[in-house]
Amino acid sequence: MRVLSAGNVIINNTTLGVNTGDVFSVYSNGTTNGSTTNTSAIGSSAINGYSSGTGNGIFGLNTGTGTGVYGLNTAIKVGVEGDVFNIIPQSILTGTSMGVFGYNNSVPGPSAYSVGVLGSSVSTTGPTDGVYGRAASATGYGTTGFNSNASGTGVVGIGNNLPGNILAGGSGGAFTGLDWGAYIINTSTATSGAIYTINGGVINRYNYYNGTQYKINGTGTVSTTVKDVNGNNVVMHCPETPEIYYMDYGEGQLVNGKAHIDLDPTFAKNVTVNSKHPLRIYTQLEGDCNGVYITNKTATGFDVIELKGGASNTHFQWNVVCNAADQEVAPGKISKNADVRFEPAPLPEVTKIRVQQPTGIEPKKSK
Repeated sequence: MRVLSAGNVIINNTTLGVNTGDVFSVYSNGTTNGSTTNTSAIGSSAINGYSSGTGNGIFGLNTGTGTGVYGLNTAIKVGVEGDVFNIIPQSILTGTSMGVFGYNNSVPGPSAYSVGVLGSSVSTTGPTDGVYGRAASATGYGTTGFNSNASGTGVVGIGNNLPGNILAGGSGGAFTGLDWGAYIINTSTATSGAIYTINGGVINRYNYYNGTQYKINGTGTVSTTVKDVNGNNVVMHCPETPEIYYMDYGEGQLVNGKAHIDLDPTFAKNVTVNSKHPLRIYTQLEGDCNGVYITNKTATGFDVIELKGGASNTHFQWNVVCNAADQEVAPGKISKNADVRFEPAPLPEVTKIRVQQPTGIEPKKSK
């Protein structure tokens, strides 16, 4: 150990090196201060702190603009690591164990933030993470965000270098992006969904598959909003049917009392037309004639014939309704559409309720 004339204390080295402001410095095996290396191979850990009871193994305090505890690693390793080893039987443990705990009770200014734990990765290339959370338990969580304020937000995600947006009344999560606010993927080819939501006991699934592919499956109406004559937003609703239908519209004209209509090839490719799934056709005449009937229905078209052998040249509108064909929605994943009718609704998923927040997280005051 060396004590310099200025009062600096150095253990296992001879000089201060580049960090001339060090009051106390310790060097383990194979370490350097930028100019000289350690003098003896006395150990691989520079400083270890131990405590028991309510004490702290290591405590750092800064009352200015610096850092209480700072860890730096110049290799591809860890700057600061916090581990908790459960050497006491779980039955007598109380509270919550933490590898890293950050606590901040300061009141931020109007344009500042108060942060408990900050993780920052400044590399602009390669896969990097500001904060990475991982869990291995079925009842654990890789990352948990909790806000105890009645109007608070649990998790905020911001991308594309944008300012974040949250609801004034708070939410479980708020996400902001340039082209996409959130990206959610599910890799299952069995019964599964991308998003499962519960609103006051009402369940809705989005991008859901159970043998048939649904964009939305759940209780409620499918609606949109439009402007009324006064510029106010009003709601319009989609019709709902017990089967999956595709529809097309068009117009035609009788020539000497007859007309043939060819279905659009793209439409015909995606519908099922057979004796079990008939081509349903509806016409609206736009002129005087004896009336018309439909005949010669096929998977590609139909004929419109005037009644009583009429020979008019009347115009008409038509629309067709067909059962949607089964569809390959992903490689090896078939959506059964053609025979669906009043299929049983999926049952609610089994959910687990976690307490509002882990217990025992209030920090102990250091003396």
